[in-house]
Amino acid sequence: MRFWGRPAGSSPRPPQRPVPLRALCVVAGLCVLCCGGWFATGCGKGDSREVTAESRALTLHTRDGVQLGAVLYPAVSETPPGLILVHRYGARAESWRAFALAARGEGYHCVAFDVRGHGASARRGEIPLDYRAFSHEQWLAAAADARATKEALLEAGADPDNIVVLGEGLGAALALRYMRMDSDIQAAVLVSPSLDEKGFDSAADLRALWDRPVLIVAAENDSAAATAATALKQTAAGFCELRLYPGAAHGTDLLAASEAARLQVLGWLQTVLGGLAAPGAASGS
Repeated sequence: MRFWGRPAGSSPRPPQRPVPLRALCVVAGLCVLCCGGWFATGCGKGDSREVTAESRALTLHTRDGVQLGAVLYPAVSETPPGLILVHRYGARAESWRAFALAARGEGYHCVAFDVRGHGASARRGEIPLDYRAFSHEQWLAAAADARATKEALLEAGADPDNIVVLGEGLGAALALRYMRMDSDIQAAVLVSPSLDEKGFDSAADLRALWDRPVLIVAAENDSAAATAATALKQTAAGFCELRLYPGAAHGTDLLAASEAARLQVLGWLQTVLGGLAAPGAASGS
């Protein structure tokens, strides 16, 4: 019978040297670090903010004590224009990621945040917040959350004289209301807006902003948004542009689906800001 093992006639196997205790400690430490990193990033199901070389997670604090989860997409250029990105009802800051990366590549600092009651912005101290149960007063407070985002942009080095707010869906109404509250905001972009959502009278807010430029963007077959966008354009008292695109995509999905829409929004920003952004600054070119 044959047994598997050292062939007959071969030289004896050299004795095994014990693994030094120091090496075992190093390996164990690496395992702890790797597993700890996996748990830190993989187990936080309530916070889906992706952190890469092009973005970093922030925690912001509002004046009334709400902790906001946010993501900064920093341009490399000095004192670039800043963009505040407000998502729609039920979404997250992540919905703006593709556009924010494109804008970063054109030389803009961008901050997208989870509106209070959403995602990583679901607590005020020990009190849980759920956007689905918000009153109109709570939505008014949500509009003011953009102030903490503006402060984060300024801390990151954005030009205080060139801050623009962009909103999609309900976020467009929040953006308009915040712009009305803050005279430092230079312009606004409304993507797939509504006329009267959660008690916001966007037509009245737009009329009050006659001295600041606004761009309204919607898809032609997104009927509610296209109707609202057209009505807002007709009621505007100042510089307001309307652009409709083929298809039925809503909000940031429109900017992802239509390269023309995305590029024209970025081109409009360059125009109203006087070409202050430095294209390619994000890559150091």
